[in-house]
Amino acid sequence: MKLLNRTVKNYLVYSVLLVLVCTPLFYFTIQHLFIAKMDKELNEHKEDFHRLLPYFKSDKDRGYFHLMNKEFTLKPVEKALQHDSLFIENMYNREEQAVVPHRTLITNVRLQDKNYILIIRESLVSDTELIAAIMSIEIVMLFLLICGLVLINRRLSKKVWEPFYTILDRLRKYQIDQHLIPDFPHSTTAEFRELSQVIRQLILKNHDAYLSQKEFTENASHELQTPLAICRSKIELLAQTRELTHEQAELIGNLLDATDRISRLNKNLLLLSKIENRQFFETEPIDVKNATWKSMALFMSQAHEKKLVIETSFQPISTITGNTSLFDILITNLVSNAIRYTPECGKIYIYTGTNYISIQNEGAPLEHPEKVFNRFHRESRNSHGSGLGLSIVKKIADVSGYKITYTYQSGLHQFTMEFRNQL
Repeated sequence: MKLLNRTVKNYLVYSVLLVLVCTPLFYFTIQHLFIAKMDKELNEHKEDFHRLLPYFKSDKDRGYFHLMNKEFTLKPVEKALQHDSLFIENMYNREEQAVVPHRTLITNVRLQDKNYILIIRESLVSDTELIAAIMSIEIVMLFLLICGLVLINRRLSKKVWEPFYTILDRLRKYQIDQHLIPDFPHSTTAEFRELSQVIRQLILKNHDAYLSQKEFTENASHELQTPLAICRSKIELLAQTRELTHEQAELIGNLLDATDRISRLNKNLLLLSKIENRQFFETEPIDVKNATWKSMALFMSQAHEKKLVIETSFQPISTITGNTSLFDILITNLVSNAIRYTPECGKIYIYTGTNYISIQNEGAPLEHPEKVFNRFHRESRNSHGSGLGLSIVKKIADVSGYKITYTYQSGLHQFTMEFRNQL
């Protein structure tokens, strides 16, 4: 989740919780205030009635009073009430033809030496409607307030965080091989200004390190190849001398093998370094089928020596883009790996689909399949490989935007390369 959305989300969650808590609290508070006001009015009516008691001389006077004040009802009782009571009751209103809530006060009255109960009722309809209107206005205002806060916060946050997203976009487009320092925006926010300065310094240091590593790679490639070539030529000359014993010939053969391994290891390490430094930037359309056939042709003699059966099935596949040299190395390493580790008289299957190539070979399961792409990892120390072939494949795939996966099913090692940048 983006930082801006996370901030707005926190405000929105807090506002919704505030509305859910405050709305019922506000409603019951207003209702309590209206009922308290109604109770006060009912008590004032009771006091007014008590002041009028001396003027009630007969039943006609009480009848006239009831006609004039419908909310007052006087009923005779045998036993006087001990205390007043206040409650809400629902009564049917003939005029409105509906059940209407009333606030009722019942109190004791002594009139002409007789006990009566005075019932005073006040309708709550107007108060209920007023409370509903106030609540509606309150909810609408809270809703508008929340929307306003969210919009203002989002707009303000976009303006505040705009330099950050600009910095992020320019860093995404930055290429270390091009010594062009991104032009970061000048922000009025101190933290963003400091961030721009730190990133600028980091870019300069990384570019210097890149140039140093690139220079080391080039120098190492030149300096190491020459001594290795001389060493090999001297060993070959020594092997051509006469009167070599069997032990001496065997030692010379081991030296030649070791020299070849060192030479291959040096080339692979230099290749990995170049790939990591992204020194292969040229891209062009690649025909996967032709590239695979060329790689297979390089190892046909080895496949015949081991009596391997190679089955191929090339389905129509879109032309992909990439660096031709890297792609040839990638396919060559996969084919070489399959031929090297397939037992004699085994089978190799090479398939292509609309957006992938799959290379499968027979063989025993690996003890550590999760380390198959690790550098210098070899399941068997008897292998003549350098342990870098599949590491190079993984690195090329990552740099080129491909996806390489390894699985083992039904006695087959399967490497699947999925292409994501088809033309």
